[in-house]
Amino acid sequence: MAQKKLDPRERRFVAEYLIDLDPRRAAVDSGYSATTAATKAYQWVSNGKAKPHVFEAVEKAKAKRAARTEIDADWVLRRLGDEAIADIGDILDEGGAIRPVSEWPLIWRQGLVSDLDIREEMIEGQSVGRVVKVKVSDRIKRVELIGKHVSVGAFSNVLDHKSSDGSMTPGGMSDDLKAALDAIADKISGGSGASEMAGDSEASADRAER
Repeated sequence: MAQKKLDPRERRFVAEYLIDLDPRRAAVDSGYSATTAATKAYQWVSNGKAKPHVFEAVEKAKAKRAARTEIDADWVLRRLGDEAIADIGDILDEGGAIRPVSEWPLIWRQGLVSDLDIREEMIEGQSVGRVVKVKVSDRIKRVELIGKHVSVGAFSNVLDHKSSDGSMTPGGMSDDLKAALDAIADKISGGSGASEMAGDSEASADRAER
């Protein structure tokens, strides 16, 4: 049996969905009612049962985009890994001051730093140096995303047994895995001494310009 063809509204839905992967918004912007968007749109893109021809069109479009941009699940995982283990020491000089941005490794200039505040220190109208504050985006979150990746499965908790007090407790994660993840989190959040930054913490350093 031939696959059903997309009608104009379904073609628009596929195109809209690829923008931000929000099926509800895509459905509304394609002309479907708010009720249909809220109750059915997710099913169209999550499995091939509700609208198999729409699901297939979405999957083909996503595959073509991945091939065109060369950005796929492997690329995302490699990127997350690089960001999770990036060394804060790479943006500090031998004296512990923050290097000029132009000297930072590329990984630090492409999203790891969420805010950069540079202020001149003045005494009697004369510049005596700068205070540089760097705010690093949430690297613990990156570790969590890596752990949730389908091919890693580090956080695949299964609530299938009870503890001695009768409450449900997560299974599926060994003590060794928990210890390893704790070690990674500890290294990211504080492994480089007082200058290390994790989550929304800030570090500042003076770089004299006398």
